[in-house]
This record gives sequence, structure tokens and C-alpha cells, in this order.
Amino acid sequence: MQRRAFILAAAGVLPIVSVAYAAPPTATPIGSMEEKHVRDTLAAGKLALETSRIALQKAQDAWVKKFAQFEVAEQETLADVLRVANPAATSTPPAGQPDEVGELAKYAGAEFDAAYVGLQLDGHNKLLAIQDEYLKSGKNPPHVGIAKLARGQIKEHIELLNTIKQQAKG
Repeated sequence: MQRRAFILAAAGVLPIVSVAYAAPPTATPIGSMEEKHVRDTLAAGKLALETSRIALQKAQDAWVKKFAQFEVAEQETLADVLRVANPAATSTPPAGQPDEVGELAKYAGAEFDAAYVGLQLDGHNKLLAIQDEYLKSGKNPPHVGIAKLARGQIKEHIELLNTIKQQAKG
């Protein structure tokens, strides 16, 4: 919108004084709240990422496999963004693979798909709770923005997972 106003002002359509530029948000230092958010998000995201990598190989249902593709891309991107936003919180990677990863690998066919979708729903609900918790009191504007974007994507994925789960029942 500002760009359009600037172009119109430069062309003489709007007076120059009407072009307002918002000051950038005041930087709020990254603190322990942001570090906790990053660590918790990366830990929960690691499970989503690892199980989705397995699903790329083992999923039988086309929608489950497509979801796994979306999830791998989302988790890799989110991890990259969080590492840039808060390098101190990401200096120690999340702990090793949870038991759920090993358990999931034991399944095949439709049982695998159902187990994967169930794990993803649980994991996404945890990820959503992490974003909601941070957004209640987060003060760092760029980090709040990251959490809001993540929250929206997580909500979309929960809806998609519920749809996949319902279609599998039908």
C-alpha cells in the first residue's frame, strides 16, 4: 500500500505529505521466552519431520504421502527460520529420535497410514499449543510474527489431517 501511495505521490496524484511510512517496530531483545519457544517448536517439529520422512517411503495412501511431502517442507523451512531468528536457542539440537519413530517404522500399508496420521495429529496439536503459549506473552515482534505464521500453517495441517483420517474411515 505504501508503495502505491508513493508512486501516486510521485506522479502528482497525491500530495507528498500524505505518504506515511510506518516506523519499524522497536526491537525487543530475544529472551528466555523466545528461546523456550524455539527449543520446544524444534523438538516437536523433529518428530513431525522424522515420521514424515518415513512416510515418504512407506505411506500407501496418496493423500498421506502428499501430506508427508508438505510436512517435510514445512518443518525444514520452519527450522531454518527459527535458527536464523534465534541462533542461541538452536545451538543445541533437539534430543535423539523419540520412541514413536521406531514404533511407526514397524507398521506397513493402511496400518502405517493410520498410525502416521494419528502421530501427526498429536504432534500438530502439541505444536499448536506451543505457538499459542508463546503468543500469549511473546514480546519480540519478529518472533511473534514467526509464531503467528507457524500457527496458521499448523491449523491448516490439523484440518487436512482430520480430513484424511475421515476419508480413511469411509
